[in-house]
Amino acid sequence: MVDYEKKYGKLKDVELSERLITLFKALLLVISVHTAIEEEGEFREEFPFFNASYGTAYENETFSITSYCWCEEEDCEYCSGHKPLFIYHPTGFAMSWYKYWPRDVSANSDNELEIQKIFVDCIYSVYTA
Repeated sequence: MVDYEKKYGKLKDVELSERLITLFKALLLVISVHTAIEEEGEFREEFPFFNASYGTAYENETFSITSYCWCEEEDCEYCSGHKPLFIYHPTGFAMSWYKYWPRDVSANSDNELEIQKIFVDCIYSVYTA
């Protein structure tokens, strides 16, 4: 098993501004739209954020994200809380939450400007895919 704490550092509880919460919701929405287009899937126009409020499985060169896991298997790296739900590959910024965004967010950095730039870069990476 990978030692994610050694790889990304300890995730600590963080307080996020409304701006950061909104930027991450925008990222989830962009991923949801992108996925619906790619897979010709259904997009719930009346409640678009419901498509991805628990997170979603998506990865590109810039970041990876997965939804909260409830499998409770002993060897599940997500359920054990060891593997972050969101990883920004260029810097190793890592973040997790409890069940749905933005409940009990923990991250390895609390630098608001840095996190803002990360979320914008992630949105751009999906938008230009």
